[in-house]
Amino acid sequence: RHSMGFLASLFTGGLSALGPSVWTQTMTLVNTLDTVVYPRWTLTGQGHGFVATNVTDSNRAFTFRYNQAAGQRVVIDCDPAKQLVTSGTLDLSGSMTTGSVYWGLQPGANTVTVTWGGVHNATRLSVQWETI
Repeated sequence: RHSMGFLASLFTGGLSALGPSVWTQTMTLVNTLDTVVYPRWTLTGQGHGFVATNVTDSNRAFTFRYNQAAGQRVVIDCDPAKQLVTSGTLDLSGSMTTGSVYWGLQPGANTVTVTWGGVHNATRLSVQWETI
């Protein structure tokens, strides 16, 4: 039986309301299993140029180059069986840059850095992964 582990909803609150900003955050994501798990990122815009790097896993990274509208929800699913980037029924996988890796979370603590340009106070980010 599987359930979905949930980190916390991260957000860009406190940014200037005068215009877009670049948001950078380093966080620790903990995989409590003995095997690699694959995160699903949910980005609620606005924003562009989302980069997620797993520093713990040899700096594996992906870069999503897309001008996301305010309120638009994009899901990046790193599961090897899926490896999809969607917004509703729209497939945005072509907006991942060449060389991007849909990386997994190694067992234990993973140091992850995210950078996202063009964000505003309403921009939101969450990350989830399956646990057993």
